[in-house]
Amino acid sequence: MTISLELSPEQEARLSVEAASSGLNLTDYALSRLLGGPEMPEPTGAELVAALRASGVIGTFADRPDSPEWARQLRETAERRA
Repeated sequence: MTISLELSPEQEARLSVEAASSGLNLTDYALSRLLGGPEMPEPTGAELVAALRASGVIGTFADRPDSPEWARQLRETAERRA
């Protein structure tokens, strides 16, 4: 039997993070939740950060300068154009 679910991007991201933090792939995790498997504890902050790092979400802008420096550069560029 095949079941299809329409998930918002936010729902999919949350499910992916929960699956990663529980050590299961997305399909197995969703199936365990659907069939009323054992209650999964809420992931800790450290587990969430580890899952986000593993999925590549954290560190996406590692090639950019820090925020205050980036803002200063944008402001100076805008002032030169004015």
